Amino acid sequence: MPEMYEHANYALGIITYNDPQLTGFIAGTGNGIVTVDGKPGQKRIIVFERIDTLPILRTTWSNADGTYLIDNLDKDKTYLVMAFDDKQKYEPVAWDFIKAAIRDA
Repeated sequence: MPEMYEHANYALGIITYNDPQLTGFIAGTGNGIVTVDGKPGQKRIIVFERIDTLPILRTTWSNADGTYLIDNLDKDKTYLVMAFDDKQKYEPVAWDFIKAAIRDA
């Protein structure tokens, strides 16, 4: 049975999170938290791989304090990260050409 979370690699098939290449992460902390009207907010975060088709790789929600963590990303790839307001009051906010940080060993 496949792992609970999987990463689709169109050239190689399915790669699970146990893949040693997936050691990167993107996190929202400090000045990088999700905010609504200047206050920490809980919003949907979507990560796209920065290739022509922009496939969705991860979806999560920021915590009530605005922090978020998206891990098990390929450290050598570039991403587009978007925060969405499901209440449709605000436009999405995006951070483009983001490189994943590398977890400590």
